[in-house]
Amino acid sequence: MLTAVNEDVVDNRYQKVSLGQINFEDGLTDFSMGPIPGELETSIREIGITHPVTLTPNGGGRYRLICGHRRARIASRLGFGEIPAVVWEPAPDRETMLATNIAENLAHRRYTDVEKGRILSRLLSAGVTEEQILEKYMPKVGLEKSKKLFRQYLEVTGLSAGFQKLLHDLNVSLRVWTILCRWDTASRNVAEVFFGVLRPGINKWRDLLELLDETAQRDGCTPADLLGREDLLGILNLPNLSPQDKYDRIAETLRSRRYPVLTDLTRKVARLLDEMKLHPATIVRTSQTFETGELRIELKFRTRDELLAQMEKLGPAAQSDAMRELIDLYRNMD
Repeated sequence: MLTAVNEDVVDNRYQKVSLGQINFEDGLTDFSMGPIPGELETSIREIGITHPVTLTPNGGGRYRLICGHRRARIASRLGFGEIPAVVWEPAPDRETMLATNIAENLAHRRYTDVEKGRILSRLLSAGVTEEQILEKYMPKVGLEKSKKLFRQYLEVTGLSAGFQKLLHDLNVSLRVWTILCRWDTASRNVAEVFFGVLRPGINKWRDLLELLDETAQRDGCTPADLLGREDLLGILNLPNLSPQDKYDRIAETLRSRRYPVLTDLTRKVARLLDEMKLHPATIVRTSQTFETGELRIELKFRTRDELLAQMEKLGPAAQSDAMRELIDLYRNMD
């Protein structure tokens, strides 16, 4: 039978416990939502487990994991029969188990905001008071002692397990996903489907959530009503469109609903610029919010010939009806 530790490393204070006796389904102190690091698995495969896991009796000759969930899973995956463990008897209370795991991982683990919310929720469920969590545990997971923050972090547990995993995997922060916690269940469920397909970066997460939230409030509907529209679902289900392109089309469709006048002006500006037939290296800078009438033209070149090629097209463009209409459009905004 294989073992997960070299014989000459085992300290006599440690026991060897069969993996078959460990209850892997008990996740009280299993805070990690991410994949097991490859480096850790390589290390255990080559030299075994040199830092024992911490267990406590769980009845019926079985054990509950307090610390070392990832090490135990790797050992099981690699086919080890037993692992070194420190067994705590009698079994400590739930707060002690949670506190021990947090303390062991204090120096080398960095939790995502979703994981932090789950940790705080488990402490509360274990009977730890809000005051104790604020004073003792929030600093240990890298949070300031704030009642508002504490309650906001707890809100993540109201999201589905799948949505929590998605937020964790994309490292979406509290300030972004807190918007979701105000939505009804149906809206959260539809949003989970959309963001599961789009998987945008953090800033785009925030922009789309705020756009949905603002539009729903203005129109007196729910985000689910907006996301359930046929045009948006059609974009989401396009087979040959990348997630990035899907996001851009969906965001543009929502902006046109939220800001119809601004959207029409933006499209008009794009049409006028196309009509000028400027050189590709020539850029006309305009105010996207139409708050100023200033226009800027940038020419990017490395050689005299590149400059002349742009000037050749810029002259006729400057005299065109499209340029005149563009200038008048922005002048009227002042």
